[in-house]
Amino acid sequence: MPKEGHRIRLVFIINGVDYLVEVNVEAPLAVAVERALVESHNTGRPPDEWEVRNSAGVLLEKGRTIEDLGLKNGARLFLSLRVGAGGTRAWLTLK
Repeated sequence: MPKEGHRIRLVFIINGVDYLVEVNVEAPLAVAVERALVESHNTGRPPDEWEVRNSAGVLLEKGRTIEDLGLKNGARLFLSLRVGAGGTRAWLTLK
């Protein structure tokens, strides 16, 4: 199979905006996540603080390959900060 046949396009939805990423199906999902974060200019938080879910809401393992996850060309994936990874923390002061 030609090398081009090993590449697919994934659509990452980050904060309601679509970002198209082309990736090799043999690469870990983490590679595509890093590209999507760079493309979207969301580089303030490390990639390990982000989680990926498919359109059914199933959490995907970023260490698995695109092929092993069964992702198809044009798959829409939702990328968001893990709970507790973003935002501010409210501290209580006891008197």
